[in-house]
Amino acid sequence: MPNPNPTQSEEFLKKRFQPAKDIPKGVQLAKKPRCVKLPVDVDSAIEEIPQKERSAWIRQAIWKAAIEQGLVEAIE
Repeated sequence: MPNPNPTQSEEFLKKRFQPAKDIPKGVQLAKKPRCVKLPVDVDSAIEEIPQKERSAWIRQAIWKAAIEQGLVEAIE
């Protein structure tokens, strides 16, 4: 049975979502994340990237594709 009155300390809440260190200063992140399913082999390859580096790698890959396809200008 789940806890009917869960509590989360302020220390826990501060550490829950650490700021992304790979984002240039002044660039705002979207409020909601993009979630997509990938082919198994691609997903397996991405899983091999160390967890601490994985989000930054995925973010950089999407940025690069968006720039190359002319969806956005260079991100600074």
